[in-house]
Amino acid sequence: MDERALTRDYSGQNSQRNVERVDLDVQDYLIRVNKTRGDGPYFVHARHEPVSYSVDQEPNEDIQEAQKISVGEKSQGVLGYIAHGHRDTADWFQVVTDQFGALKIDLNAEETLHVDLYLYDASRSRLGGDFKGRESERRFEQADVAPGIYYIRVNRQCRSRRVYLDPTLAKASLAVDQEPNDSAEQAPK
Repeated sequence: MDERALTRDYSGQNSQRNVERVDLDVQDYLIRVNKTRGDGPYFVHARHEPVSYSVDQEPNEDIQEAQKISVGEKSQGVLGYIAHGHRDTADWFQVVTDQFGALKIDLNAEETLHVDLYLYDASRSRLGGDFKGRESERRFEQADVAPGIYYIRVNRQCRSRRVYLDPTLAKASLAVDQEPNDSAEQAPK
């Protein structure tokens, strides 16, 4: 049994006390009461107050587990909650673009949640990001995306709350060239 306490109260002289955690995920938890001195009955009343919003699809803690979302589809998640002995500090999303253009990602986090946003391409190279963690509403734009798979990582800096993600694609306004055409052998005829 893992003996790491998520919270504790050592005020042994008080007859009434309260311990609370607001960042717990759905799972089984153990409550341990130790006698420090004296004899007599005691009562434990455990309550769980669930969050009032839907949570993201888990697991999505790394790029292999990225939650697939479509361009133009809003998605939401929660960060900072403790589940199975670890804190959820990052959520990954996968978005596929079918045209050249600018990938715009609107990020809205609750004011108490500070997050960073990163954009990666299919080869897992970081293309850019937004590191203004204390701003709850922002837009990140990558102006030069080609059709393909991209990954978005939302990384928690501090606190526990929900975050909304809304990727859109502003299509390139000019006609694009035929790909591949990076060598003489691939040149269009």
